Amino acid sequence: VISVALSLVNEEKTVAKHGAFRIHALAGKQEQSINQLQELLEQNPRPEYLIWLTYLLQERGAESMVEQLLPKLEQLKQTAATGKIEGYGEGAILYGLAMMEVINGDHEKAIDYLRKSYSAGNKEYYWWKNFNPMFHELEEYTEYQDLMKRMKSDIDQMRESYLESKAS
Repeated sequence: VISVALSLVNEEKTVAKHGAFRIHALAGKQEQSINQLQELLEQNPRPEYLIWLTYLLQERGAESMVEQLLPKLEQLKQTAATGKIEGYGEGAILYGLAMMEVINGDHEKAIDYLRKSYSAGNKEYYWWKNFNPMFHELEEYTEYQDLMKRMKSDIDQMRESYLESKAS
């Protein structure tokens, strides 16, 4: 899947730049992802760009750069805690808060935000499981495993209902 996605990203016209940084990060091309995120942040300061950039820099060990971003991340966290970020629903905001807690090292709080995000309608099981490396740190926690099982079960039930409705 990653190699196919990388080939699409390399064509530049097929995948939007705001998705390309994720593919590069998953493929282990952090430097390329970081460069893309810095460029994207200059053009459009979307919250997820700041979160991902901070995470990737932290993973790379670029502590001085992370230190420069932490005040912006804390300000974003305070704004997100109000539940009001233009263009983002409650589930997406809670998901962002979960990512910020992973960066802060508070895995229990991250799982709590993910649980709330799921309850608020964020049903992106496959994205959480396969395409967000931040959450790999949470896989050892029983609470996270239980949440993922519940999500998978719900997705499977939705798929079954859809297939049954299509067959009749």
